[in-house]
Formats: sequence, structure tokens, C-alpha cells
Amino acid sequence: MKLSEFLVALNDRIAAAKVSGFWTDIMKELWIYEAVVRVCTWKNWKDLEDSQTDSTIKDREYYTYPTTFKTDSVFLIEIDDDEYIKVSWDEYRENKEASGSDKVFSIFAGKIYINPTPTAVGVENIVMWGYKNPVEMPTSEIFTVTIASPAVFTKVAYGLSIGDSLKFTTTGLLPTGLVMGTTYYIITAGFTVNTFRVSTTLGGTAVNTSGSQSGVHKYLTDGECTLSDKFNEAIIKLSLATCLGKGERKSEAVAEIAEVETPASPRIKGSGGILAKLAASEESEGAKGYIGKAKSSRFM
Repeated sequence: MKLSEFLVALNDRIAAAKVSGFWTDIMKELWIYEAVVRVCTWKNWKDLEDSQTDSTIKDREYYTYPTTFKTDSVFLIEIDDDEYIKVSWDEYRENKEASGSDKVFSIFAGKIYINPTPTAVGVENIVMWGYKNPVEMPTSEIFTVTIASPAVFTKVAYGLSIGDSLKFTTTGLLPTGLVMGTTYYIITAGFTVNTFRVSTTLGGTAVNTSGSQSGVHKYLTDGECTLSDKFNEAIIKLSLATCLGKGERKSEAVAEIAEVETPASPRIKGSGGILAKLAASEESEGAKGYIGKAKSSRFM
């Protein structure tokens, strides 16, 4: 669902509850985004499972952690179809110092460390499995605008499409003709890779600007949360609970989502070394959630 669709659904629930208040759409959009973050960070859900690729460099031990993943959420790595099992940093160092042959990885200081290190250069042959960050709702980007008739907006490679809606915010003053919180639409006229014009109606006449401006301007786009219907329902209920000040309903809304098991590695390779210790130790940090029967949809 898009942010605008969540907003419509939330307004319908507020009307059905027969309550009223001094709640602006901007306040409601903030509540919706907070609900998205809470639902997405409460647990590692299958819906958020994703993979990113990288290329091996001969003898390089560490690789950049994917920026689109939640912190410390990478749970499995495959290099040339060989699986590397996640272990704690201490366990990783123990394996490396002992010249262990078990294929393991660990996350430390924003990097992913792999042992044994690759012996050759590869091309997109590292596959990292983890969980995506919550989508921003709305997304925001800095732009500049001319004071002219029509006003021309500039943002390098902004990536929006004709008909997309957006709102403006600023740390200072917008020029006359632009109002914070008002919905504008990108129009065909003047549409290029780096510049665009807007109208107050879909496919309408371009907005003109005048006067002066100051500060840093940002445009807010709709943003879309591509999760299941159960997630969407939980997000709406969380937003409504915030609106009504019903704290106890927030936990209820999240709890209504079906339980999803944390993905686990489907098999343990090797009969000795650190992996054998992990399998035998319930207290090992590396063993928690990663050793045992696989319950992730990816491995079923």
C-alpha cells in the first residue's frame, strides 16, 4: 500500500470510531511511518527477506555490509554456492586463529568478515541473505526551485514519473505559489531527467512562483510498503491506536500478525571445528536461530 492509501484507510477508521481531533494529515502520515518502522523492526519477517550480491576479491577477508539491510540481520552467505554460517565475532576469531576449515562469517564494525578468504576474483558471486530496512514513508529529497513562471524544480536523476504526487517542506521559506502540506503533481510539460514542473491538479497547469525563498527545501513522495495484507492491517491499527491514545492496542495490533520463524541455515557442513561446537552448545550466540531445521520459505 502507498502512504496515500494508508492515509485514506486511517481516516476511514477514525470516522468509524466517531472521534475527532486536531489531527493534520502530516501528523497522521508520521504515525503511519512510525507504525511501519515498529512492525518491520519488531521481528525478522519473511516478507522482508532479501538478498544482495557482491564480488569476491582474492584474499580479501571483509566486505561492505549492504546498506539496504537492517543492522546485523544478514543470516546466511553463499560464495560460489558454498554456504557460510554466521557466528559471533569471538567465535569467528577463534576459527581463524585455529586455521579452521569451516566456512563461517561474522559482522563487525559495519563489515562482513569471511573465513576462509576467497582464493580468486569473482563477479557477483557473493550472495548475502538478510532483512530489508523499513521503507521510508514518505521518502524525502532535497531540491531547488526557480522563482519564475512556470517554476522549474531541479533534482539530479530524481527518478519520479509524470503524475506522481509530492508535498514540499523547508527549513526556511518556500517561494510564493508553493504551500507546505499541499499535494502537487508532476506534469508532462518540462519533464526531463533532472527537472520537472508541478500542478495542483493531475495533468493541470504548471505552478508559478514569485517573491523570495530561503532554507533547504525537500519534496516528500508517497512511498510504498510492499508487505502482506496482515502487515498493512497491523500498520493501520497501530496508527489508529496512536491517534486515539490507546497504548494497549499497539501491542495487540502487532501480535495479530502470524508468527514467522527466523530463517535458519538448512544444513551444517563439516563434522568438526567450530560448527560442531555451535551445534552442541545452546548458549552459543552463533547457534541461536541459525542451526537446526530450516523454517524459512526460501529453504522449504
